[in-house]
Amino acid sequence: VTDSRKIIYPGKNHDGWWDLKQLMDQMTHAIDIFEHLHPDKVAIWLFDCSSAHEGLAEDALNVNNMNVNPGGKQRHLRITTIPANNPPPKPGRLDTRGQLQDMVYPADHPDPNLRGLAKGMKAVLQERESVWDELVANCNGREAASTPVSDWCCMYRVLSLQEDFATEKPMLQHYIESRGHVCMFLPKFHCELNPIEMLWGYAKYRKSLICYIYCYSFFSGYRNISDGKFATAKRIVPECLDMCDTLTIRWFFRKAWRYMDAYSCVLVFSIAVGIYVCAI
Repeated sequence: VTDSRKIIYPGKNHDGWWDLKQLMDQMTHAIDIFEHLHPDKVAIWLFDCSSAHEGLAEDALNVNNMNVNPGGKQRHLRITTIPANNPPPKPGRLDTRGQLQDMVYPADHPDPNLRGLAKGMKAVLQERESVWDELVANCNGREAASTPVSDWCCMYRVLSLQEDFATEKPMLQHYIESRGHVCMFLPKFHCELNPIEMLWGYAKYRKSLICYIYCYSFFSGYRNISDGKFATAKRIVPECLDMCDTLTIRWFFRKAWRYMDAYSCVLVFSIAVGIYVCAI
């Protein structure tokens, strides 16, 4: 494989929409290519926030994939470590902080009915003894605590706020870091901090120029570059992306860094734009 670019044509009787599976396949090729071209080097992979980029693995620590009780239709989650910052245990109670915790009952469990089953939220919390004691003390068997926004209102909320669940990494990040590289995600809703969006904007600008040239050529009698057909667009779009050279991409990154530097000085957007314009 010599090119990590993936072009799809989604729709009925065509390719499927872009998803996590396709992304992971693309990243496998991209990292292979990088490591071939730059052996013993560490890459920083930069992504914006999309549903595919933030997708979790099948066995990720996600309370949405758990039932309250063992078994049933719930996924088998990966082994984890009980957070060390959990509340200290009560006197005489076992300190489970820092211990490994399996989310599935072992095959040799004393109860044959539980062997190989996913534990569920209740059993997982009970094994985190100090957390379970705190939950019981605050909840006291009720559906919710007296305070409307309590961190101890129910099993779902308590487990979702546990450090290992709350900081679960996307599958993409897990894979990149397992290959020895760095994965970073750009902030949402800030296109001015996103050089990836600037690249797409550059390609669209080039595409509009080609369409303008086509209109001029049509009335001037010159060769048509773009005829407005999908087949032609399939050819032109990759060419427009290739028009953005490394120097231009670096310029986009410098532009984003200027905005970040301005924001770090607690400047509003309008002032940041003025500083950036003066820096050009």
